[in-house]
Amino acid sequence: MDSSSRSSVIIIGAGISGQ
Repeated sequence: MDSSSRSSVIIIGAGISGQ
């Protein structure tokens, strides 16, 4: 997984978590 994909996952995960 490259860093751009990883960043997207972190951003999406934070949005779902509401953090």
